[in-house]
Amino acid sequence: MKIAVVYNRESQNVINLFGVPNREKYGKAAIRRIVEVLKKGGHQVTTFEGDKQLIINLERFMPRVVRGEIPGMVFNISYGIQGQARYTHVPGILEMVGVPYLGSGPLAHSLALDKVVAKMIFRQNGLPTPDFAVLETPDFEHPPLDFPMIVKPKNEAVSFGLKIVHNAPELREAARVIFDKFNQPVLAEQYIEGREINVGLLGNNPPEPLPPVELIFGEGAPPIYTHEDKTHKSGREVTQQCPAPLTPRRPKRPRHLPSKRLQRSAAMTAPVSTCAWMPTGISTFWKSTALPAWDRAAPMWRQPKPWAWTMPG
Repeated sequence: MKIAVVYNRESQNVINLFGVPNREKYGKAAIRRIVEVLKKGGHQVTTFEGDKQLIINLERFMPRVVRGEIPGMVFNISYGIQGQARYTHVPGILEMVGVPYLGSGPLAHSLALDKVVAKMIFRQNGLPTPDFAVLETPDFEHPPLDFPMIVKPKNEAVSFGLKIVHNAPELREAARVIFDKFNQPVLAEQYIEGREINVGLLGNNPPEPLPPVELIFGEGAPPIYTHEDKTHKSGREVTQQCPAPLTPRRPKRPRHLPSKRLQRSAAMTAPVSTCAWMPTGISTFWKSTALPAWDRAAPMWRQPKPWAWTMPG
């Protein structure tokens, strides 16, 4: 099969630079590893930037198929170039021109990238999520939440701007940084003490849960996965355990972890959910991730191997 890995590293091949810029990029080594794995599967693989030349490049690489032929597909790891809904750009183009692709669709990306909408969907489907408030302007009134809180930009990913705050001055300063740097509202939510666990979902109708991955934090606060941790700039080590050991009262087979309610919620939002697993065995859902990272530091990198061991054959 012909597979095009579509990503974004450059930002110049557009008509104009306009709107919120993309701050996320895959490293060349991560892209190369994905290509190598796909080639080992016997596929014909190439790479393209997700820019204004994408349609032309795809048409040259995978021409229109006739009935009975297997079409090519796109392995989409494109974060987009600019705009609030930048995750939706490449999937939307692919749906328009009729090219199958891996990953979330435009609707899921739109819902998951807006953290407030994602939390509302969690609650609509009966999934617990921390209480929250949206701070619209720098002169916001104090939200009806207790300290500590977590603050983050309302429409960003990879933990950009994520910070835990313990008092009103820290809240004001963290919110000011987000307003200044990201130019968007701030999501403040109640901090929940617990183990941070990521659950991936593979496929559709229904999605297949992958084994849960627990983040093990080293010495030093805060016990949350920050952007500095993800980019190895925090000065501490965050390790991962997969499958995560859960309480005896819970099923040990990881594929039973997500409930039907989580599957319904994930069908609307994204393939990875992050939750806090408390000593009582109760899980609280923090977020959905529509475009999980595929580099070696990401939880999704660890989940497929234990999952494959549980599959027949």
